[in-house]
Amino acid sequence: MPPRWALGNYAYRFGYRSEIEVRYTVNKFIELDFPLDALILHLYWFGKDIKGHMGNLDWDKEVFPTPIKMMADIKAQGVNTILITEPFVLTSSKKFSDAEKNQVLAKDADGKPKRFDFYFGNTSLIDVFNNKGQHWFNDIYKTLYLQGVTGWWGDLGMPEVHPSDTLHTLENGKLVNGDAIHNVYDHQWAKMVYENQLSLAPKKRPFILMRSGFAGSQRYGMIPWTGDVNRTWGGLKPQVELSLQMGVLGMGYTHSDLGGFAGGEEFDKEMYIRWLQ
Repeated sequence: MPPRWALGNYAYRFGYRSEIEVRYTVNKFIELDFPLDALILHLYWFGKDIKGHMGNLDWDKEVFPTPIKMMADIKAQGVNTILITEPFVLTSSKKFSDAEKNQVLAKDADGKPKRFDFYFGNTSLIDVFNNKGQHWFNDIYKTLYLQGVTGWWGDLGMPEVHPSDTLHTLENGKLVNGDAIHNVYDHQWAKMVYENQLSLAPKKRPFILMRSGFAGSQRYGMIPWTGDVNRTWGGLKPQVELSLQMGVLGMGYTHSDLGGFAGGEEFDKEMYIRWLQ
C-alpha cells in the first residue's frame, strides 16, 4: 500500500526552477486554501536546463541553496517532497567518472561502460541488476532521504533508449543484453528503491512513481503513470481504459498527467476540467 499522503493533491509542473519558486508555490496553495500533500521537483533540482546534467543527482546549490531547510519548512506545512531521478548518467555529468570507477554502469562488449547518445546527451546506463550498481544508486537515495526527501520518481526507466548490445550483469554473474532485460528494468529498479527505502525507514510505506513495470510490480508499492500523453481530447480518451487495465493486472493505483503533457497548441479549459473529473 502507498502512504496515505500519496492519495492527496500534488503540485507539479515541468518544472520548479528554484527554491524561491517552490516556497512561493506552497504558500500560494495555502493562501488559496487548496489542499497540498506533495510537491514534485523535475530535472531542475540538479541542473539549470534540460540537457547536459542528468546523472548529477545532487542539488544545484545556486538555485536551491538550502534544500534541507526548504524541505523541512514545507514538511512543517504538511507538504512532502518528491524528486525525479533517472538511470542515465551523462558523460558530461558530475558523477560519470565516479560511476565508471565503481563499475556501476552497463557494459559494452569490451567490458567498458556502454556509451550512446540520446535526447539529453551522451550517456551510459546504471546497471540496476548489478550489486555494484545497486549499492552506488542506493547510496544516493539514502543521502537524499536523510536530507528530507519523502518520495521517489523513477523516470525514463523503460529505459527510454536501451541499445540491444548493452550488457547487464545479473547477481549470479551472468551477462544478458539489453533486449533480454529491457521490459523488467523498471521493475528491478522499483524493487531496489523499495527495499532500500524500507531498510532506512521500516515503518514507513515507500512512495515510488514509475513509468513502467512488469508482472508483480505491485508488490513494490509502485504507482505507474501513463507516460507523456497528448494534451488533447484524444490523449484524454484512453486514460480511464488504461487505468482499468492496470487495475486488472494488479496495479491498484495509477495516474496520468492531468491535462496531458505533450502537444496541443492552446490550453483547453473544458478538457482540463474533464481530465480532473
